[in-house]
Amino acid sequence: MKNPTDPLPTSSEPLQPGETAATKVWRYKHSNAALGNVKACNTIFKYDYQIQEVLDWQQISKPKRNTNATSQAQYKIQLQPVTIEKWALPLFQSTGLRAAKTEPFPRSQNVEDCCQICWSPVSQEHPNREENYDDMPQCDTCQRTYHWNCLTDLNACSHTARQGAENSEDWHCPACTDQTQAENDTRKSYAEEKEIIKVIWQPTWEAAELLLANPDFKA
Repeated sequence: MKNPTDPLPTSSEPLQPGETAATKVWRYKHSNAALGNVKACNTIFKYDYQIQEVLDWQQISKPKRNTNATSQAQYKIQLQPVTIEKWALPLFQSTGLRAAKTEPFPRSQNVEDCCQICWSPVSQEHPNREENYDDMPQCDTCQRTYHWNCLTDLNACSHTARQGAENSEDWHCPACTDQTQAENDTRKSYAEEKEIIKVIWQPTWEAAELLLANPDFKA
């Protein structure tokens, strides 16, 4: 577990040559994750670092040259299981975490899915409401979740489109809107069977100074 770093940019940027609004929305999370393993884990996946239990602690001596020895408190912690994209597992492993068990997990059953653009699981328009907020729809094809405001900030969706979607039983995100039925069927199957995994972590030892900033930490 690393110290927090500066957040990754989430503001709208011009489309790159050959890029469409659909491809930008579809690849947005993965593209930003490629900017750096530690930064990605502390921004995109910061809500996935939740402490489940403190299992043990120890005091480690750290001798320093020409000074008296110092000591450091360390705690053995168990993190909460997470549901993440399969491609993200190496990012977590690069920070020292090791998976004890992984298994496929349908994206449609991930009730705490984050916005694919700002990576927050919380409503922007109703931050104090725990459920039933209408500014964070889930695509009926890919099962991904987005804030309306994030989509408009990316110029991938308009306020008019939101009004139309709210009057419809089905909603397809900008990445899925213009696909054929066969393409949408393939993408939906991918979301349900291959894209997401549930990970149970092995316990890990962490320095006390890193844990003190975590609101879940109770020594």
